[in-house]
Amino acid sequence: HRPNQTCRPFIVKRNPVVGRYLVAARDILPLETVLCEEPLCVGPSRERQSVCVECLQPVQDVETGTRCAGCRLPLCSAQCADRERHKVECQEFRRRGWTAGDDPDRIGALMEALTTIRMVLKKKSMRKLQEEEFIEDLFDLSQGNGDIADIDDKVMSEVWDIFGNDLEPAEFRACYNQLFINGKSLGEGISPGSALYLVFSIMNHSCVANTSVVITKDAEIQVKAQQLIKQGEEITTRCLDPTELATYNSGLACTVPGC
Repeated sequence: HRPNQTCRPFIVKRNPVVGRYLVAARDILPLETVLCEEPLCVGPSRERQSVCVECLQPVQDVETGTRCAGCRLPLCSAQCADRERHKVECQEFRRRGWTAGDDPDRIGALMEALTTIRMVLKKKSMRKLQEEEFIEDLFDLSQGNGDIADIDDKVMSEVWDIFGNDLEPAEFRACYNQLFINGKSLGEGISPGSALYLVFSIMNHSCVANTSVVITKDAEIQVKAQQLIKQGEEITTRCLDPTELATYNSGLACTVPGC
């Protein structure tokens, strides 16, 4: 509620049915900013699209296009080669002697795994830097209800080739599932990728949400109130997943007035 002594207009609560959720700590006015949050990690979506691993812009021809000199993953241009988003995993890949080579299946498998790898490495870095201050509850995110398909064997094989015993398969699967459920699409017109926002992920879905969401070109998420949100009222968002988190509840008639 008070990071860096700044009072946010919400608090986190928990109940056994929905887990964590946000409620207004005070009255929040229409159009007032509820939350601005940078992503924990940003990366390609799981669909194995050919994109630049730095800026996520589409890459037309991976085989003949620009590639990272260190790990051979695709880039859109040489300008993206030394930027921050790809640097951490690239250093890790090179330290371990791994390169993507020219096999499109290997590149595709790694592209599917890349955002999860970034999440795993970010958590590892946070634990190392913060030690006793690291709050495991931040990553108490939903992993679904057994409705997520198993990770492709080729993906797990590639990850194992890179990290070996330094990465627990259960940790990778947990992060993969959490991204599947909680990852936010960056949307059309920005880039074909997704991002994970730890605080935004706490917000529950409502067919008639009381907030709206904008994602900036820098992948920051901004949440604004669409109406007056009274103190103690839950702060909600609308999930745009047409399958309703793989439940297909969107095929049922909603009883909420105006939905």
